Amino acid sequence: MGTIAADISNDQELLRQDVRLFMEWCHNQLNRFFAKRKAVGDLVPSTNPDTLADFCFSVMQGGMLVTKINRSPHAFENAAGQALVYIKSLRR
Repeated sequence: MGTIAADISNDQELLRQDVRLFMEWCHNQLNRFFAKRKAVGDLVPSTNPDTLADFCFSVMQGGMLVTKINRSPHAFENAAGQALVYIKSLRR
């Protein structure tokens, strides 16, 4: 989605809106997941599901873009691994 969004020109407002809505949907899915995990006590009380969703979504989108540019998943795998370490640190 980030690659598509980067290619949107100023006169493609409907496409921009569609991409934004899809990105919001993805973010909301992550937010709901983390909120449920927090509600059942799987995550520390200080966890902010919305912020965590932003973090994960940004790592995924940025990682996919870097993978495309480098034609290698190495940097994405490293970033995803570090994100997983961070998320695990929030577990109770």
